[in-house]
Amino acid sequence: MINPKTFGEKLKNIRKEKNLTQKEVAEKLFISVQAVSKWEKGKCLPDVDNIKTLGQLYQISVDNLLKTEDDMYENIPPGMIVVLETLADYYTQSSKTPTKGGKTHEN
Repeated sequence: MINPKTFGEKLKNIRKEKNLTQKEVAEKLFISVQAVSKWEKGKCLPDVDNIKTLGQLYQISVDNLLKTEDDMYENIPPGMIVVLETLADYYTQSSKTPTKGGKTHEN
């Protein structure tokens, strides 16, 4: 299920990456600026036609546009997810960054 707040943040980030304003997006989709604002604030979701048009405008597939963070873990074995999360926690909590060969160096 799509979380409107998370989806809205994603739309906003993509729009900004494309250097577009809410007004420009609204004009290209023939909708109001308020509608774009509501989507980006997570107050509501765009309809299917607008999702398709957003994908075209942002040059991203509808599948990737709708993909959630949970979807990224879909094809990863559960044991590997634990390893990846442990590594992420380790590097997040320390000032070390990984280098080639698994060695670390201080930042």
